[in-house]
Amino acid sequence: MRWALAVCLVVLASACRSYLPAPAAVPARRGEALSGLSYTVGYAPQSKLLSVELCFRGQAPERLVYGAQRAVPFLREPQLLEPGGRTRPLPVRGGQLQLGAAAAGSCVRYRVDVQGALDFDALMLAYPGEGYLLLGSELFLWRPPVRSPELQTQLRFVLPPGMRVSAPWAELKDQPGHYALDERAFQFTGHVVLGALETQPV
Repeated sequence: MRWALAVCLVVLASACRSYLPAPAAVPARRGEALSGLSYTVGYAPQSKLLSVELCFRGQAPERLVYGAQRAVPFLREPQLLEPGGRTRPLPVRGGQLQLGAAAAGSCVRYRVDVQGALDFDALMLAYPGEGYLLLGSELFLWRPPVRSPELQTQLRFVLPPGMRVSAPWAELKDQPGHYALDERAFQFTGHVVLGALETQPV
C-alpha cells in the first residue's frame, strides 16, 4: 500500500530537471516591507541532512513557523545571517523559530534531519523507496506566519551529481531549476522526490 501511494505521488509531481546555481539574495532597504522569499535547498546523501537557506527580500519577519508540528523535532542548527555577514543562533520557542529584530535582507540557515524523519516512520513526512526519497514539503518549508497575497516566493534545489528532483510546483520558464511557489505551497501538503530519477514528460 505504501509503495502504491509513493508511486502515485511521483506521477503527480512535475518532471525531473537538473539545477543551476542561484543568484545571491536581493539587497533590501531598511524598513521595506517583506515582498519575497527565496529558498535554497541542498541535500547530503551521506548524512541524510537537508540544508536550507531562506532569504528575505525586504524586512525579515520576527519569527518563522512550521508547516506541520511533527516536523519541529527534525530542525537542526538554525541561525540568522545578516547582510553584513554577522551570524547568530536562533532559538525555537513554542514550535516557532524566533528571529527577533532581524535586519532587512537577512537570511536564515537551518538543517533538517531526514534520517530522523525516516526513523519517525510518518509516510506523509518522509518515506524511503528504492533509489529515491519522498519528502513532505512541511519537513523543510519554514515560513512567516503571516504572508501578503503579493508575496513572491521562489525555491531551488542544489543536489549532488546524478541526483534529480521531482517537485509539485511550477518551474520558471526563464530560470531552469527554479520554482515559483504561491500560497498553496504553504497551505497544502506537497511532496518532492529526490533520487536517481529519469526525466519523463507529464
